[in-house]
Amino acid sequence: MGNIKQGILGGFSGKVGTVVGSNWKGISYMRAIAPSIRDARTAKQLAQREKFKLVLGFLRSVQSYVRVGFKIVDGGLSVVV
Repeated sequence: MGNIKQGILGGFSGKVGTVVGSNWKGISYMRAIAPSIRDARTAKQLAQREKFKLVLGFLRSVQSYVRVGFKIVDGGLSVVV
């Protein structure tokens, strides 16, 4: 069930039918509910998942170097641990 925050013309949060309302950084927005898709495991999906796994493995191995490089240009932003 959705909750109306600021009257009939204001934003809402929650699910109403096939629409989801939410608020992000003070901006109200609506989006459609994503379709539920089972794990189809087609040949193309499995090939893409293997590529993604390979890239993630590489990025994990160089993660400390990337963090050092970006720390120099941090600019006072919060650090994700």
